[in-house]
Order: sequence, then structure tokens, then C-alpha cells
Amino acid sequence: MNKLFYIFSLLTTFPTTLTPGIINNKINDKLEYDKSIDQEVIDLNNITLSKLTINVFDIAKNNNKVNDDELFKLIMGEEIKFNKSESKNIMTILKDYLKNPNDWFFLKFPKSYPNLGRDEEYSIEILYAGEGNFNGQLTFEVTLSNDNSAEKKYLIDEFGSTDLGILNNDDFTDKENYIWSKIISTNPRTDVSLSDVSFIDINYQSTTIQANSNSNFKGTIVFKYKTDFNINGKLSTAIARVDSYSNSQSESKESWSSINFKLGRAKLQESFSKILYKLNGYTRDNEDGRDVLNNINSDSKNQKIGQLNITMTNIDLNTNSQSTTLVSRKYSNVNNMSSSIELDWLWHGDILDIKIKVSVTADAEWYNAYWARSECQASIDSLEFSL
Repeated sequence: MNKLFYIFSLLTTFPTTLTPGIINNKINDKLEYDKSIDQEVIDLNNITLSKLTINVFDIAKNNNKVNDDELFKLIMGEEIKFNKSESKNIMTILKDYLKNPNDWFFLKFPKSYPNLGRDEEYSIEILYAGEGNFNGQLTFEVTLSNDNSAEKKYLIDEFGSTDLGILNNDDFTDKENYIWSKIISTNPRTDVSLSDVSFIDINYQSTTIQANSNSNFKGTIVFKYKTDFNINGKLSTAIARVDSYSNSQSESKESWSSINFKLGRAKLQESFSKILYKLNGYTRDNEDGRDVLNNINSDSKNQKIGQLNITMTNIDLNTNSQSTTLVSRKYSNVNNMSSSIELDWLWHGDILDIKIKVSVTADAEWYNAYWARSECQASIDSLEFSL
């Protein structure tokens, strides 16, 4: 139809004295000159654009307000690269826009860019109102990402040391601030602040932190340490001793300690399964007038020596409670004597109670000329948490 109007306009401008042959030549020359009227019209409503994710960090870092021209050219450029099926039409659209930007109206378009580190989806509508070879409206969706990760520094490069030494279990009450203070004291020159990171995992051997998306850093880093559970002292009993001549005597002594695991029992069991320790002590009695002393030390193994039985066992952190006899000795004749060393542990919540107990008994018959005596003492120390 445009062509017919164009031809008609040509006819009305020629003198009436021209012959039909001359008129036809003039029309053909004019049509040959104006190639645009022979081009195929592109229906914008049928253009299918990809739902791309486009990083706008470079154009958003200086001004959060959208520059329509800048963003539209960026989107079209990305479409040409990745939308192969429509690349020819998109190239034609972009060329016309660059030549005639006032023919294109942004009906629905982003007004501002996403915040740093954020992604947002947008629906876009662009109307063509020129007289060229387009009709309809270009409608599509796009995700804009304000991602500055390419310029961010890796966390692992911001800390000179990841060994925090020894941390104290009792200070894990305010665990994040406590650990961060240790990180900073170990790495005083770092540019990373607490607001730049999030704590991903905290246990009794390590802490993992991750850079926040809105910070100038990226990645994760793991800090290692050992935890002091404040149980390095001895659990030591007093001496239990009884003497008997014509009756039965008994006595027990015990020592115990409680450990409150500030990160919780579950976190402890992620790192450790048992507690090792060293046992020291002795048992002593006089049998029927003969003094018998048995020393017990950390080198003692599961064994039986005469009347003495030794059964060593570790503290199992996965067992809720247990009472086990580590050492026992019993002598029976006219006089009867016994001694034992017992280890107990009990969980209640996140608190572990550990107790060592010694017990002795002595019973002498009246017709025996010798007293019956039994004595025992024990201690455990050098407690060590182990897998």
C-alpha cells in the first residue's frame, strides 16, 4: 500500500505532457533509488528474545539510575551474541535504533539498577513508532545482576595466618565475637571487617567464614585451632584406708569434675569420640601379715597380676553414662581385703560429669593374730580428646 501511495505521489508531480514511457522510466528510477520500500516488514510482536541474565555492575557502579540508551544497547548486544535464531532481526533492530533512536519508545523499562550483589527480574516493553520497516511492540524479560565478584578480593588472600592457636571453651559463649577477636589479633593488618563475613560453621577445631555478597570480598576461609577444656589438672582422690581386727570396715573416696561444652555436645561429637587419660595410683594390703603394694601408672595395660586385675577403658563421648571398674584387688583367707578404682561419666545436656572413685574393705577374724588393712588411692590426668 505504501508503494501505491508513493507511486501515486510521483504521478501527480510529473507534467501531463510526458509520455507513458518517460513516466515509467522515472518511476523505476525512483524505486531503484529508495531501496527501503522493498524491504520486508519485521513484526516485533513475533520476535522471541532470550531470558538473559546480564551483569550491569560496570554501568551501575557510578550511577544507580538507569540510562535507557546505554542499557538497551547492552541488552541488544548480548542478544546478538547468544540468541542465534533471532540474531539477524535483532541486528536490524539495533541498527535502526542507532540511526533513529527517537522512533523507539520505552514503555516499560527499569528505572534503577539492582543493589550491589543482588539480581532482579524485569519485564520490558518497547514500541516502534517510526515509518520504517517495523511494526508492533518488542516485549521480553531480562534479569539484571549487579555482581562485582570479578573485582572482589578472595578472603584467603586477606589473612596472613589461619592458625589461631589455643582457644578457651569457656569463652565460646559469645562465640562469633570471641573467634573474630582472635582472628584480628592474629591478623591485625587485614582489611576485612566482621560485617564483611558470615560464620558458616564453628566447632572445637575450626571455624569457616564466608564473604557476604555485599562486601568487597569473595570465597570462604577456614581457621584452625585447638580448644582448651580447662581439665588439665588432676582428678585425684584422697587415700582410702581401713584397719580391722574383729569386724568389717569399708571406706570410699572420690573426686569429680564437670565440663560444660559451650558449643554443645553435638558439636563436640563432630570432632571427637573419646577422651584419653593417664591413670596413676596404688592398692595396698597386708594379706596375712605380709605387706603387698601394687603401683598403677599410665603404662598399665589390661592384665592380671596375682590378685590384681587392671582393665583400662577410654571415656566414650557417645555413651550417655557408664561406670567401669579399672582396677580391682581381692584377697581372701582368714582375713579378707579388697580395693578398687572406678571411673564414672554421665551426660546431662551439654555437661559431662567425670568421676574417679576408690573403695576399700577389710574384715579380720577375731582368732587371727594379724590386723586386716586395705588402702587405695588414684588419680587421672592429661585428659586428651581424640577421634
